[in-house]
Amino acid sequence: MPPGVCYTATSDGENNSLVKIEVVALRGSGKVNVTGTNSQEVKENIKNTYNYLRANEKSILNEQHSLSGYDLNIQISNLMGAYIFGGIGSAVYVGILSAIYKKNLKAGLAVLGNISIGGAVERALNFADKVSFFRKRSQDCTCANGKFKR
Repeated sequence: MPPGVCYTATSDGENNSLVKIEVVALRGSGKVNVTGTNSQEVKENIKNTYNYLRANEKSILNEQHSLSGYDLNIQISNLMGAYIFGGIGSAVYVGILSAIYKKNLKAGLAVLGNISIGGAVERALNFADKVSFFRKRSQDCTCANGKFKR
């Protein structure tokens, strides 16, 4: 997958949605533009993840890759399912780091879970259902519950 592209699944307990997250990091002044969703819950997940990265960027990012030097364009695409629910923070986190460092992620990688503004990885609701959802759609799918190694 190209840098900045990550997949996740969202659920309301009954319905699952496959979501593609694309992050493009361009040299700029630290702005964030989110497209592809009207969901306030999803936008709040993205805002919390971005604010966590901003607050902790000295321990997460190096000086050449400071968030203040990049404008982030984040596209949320619903690939399958009726609605995008919350819980996409971990996938956004991985997508942002991948885009800034220009590192490709493993093909078929799906990241589940959310990140609170304090950096706590929140458990993925209906985890087993989401893993089954991915397995039905891709034999090579690798699922991580909010863990990213730099």
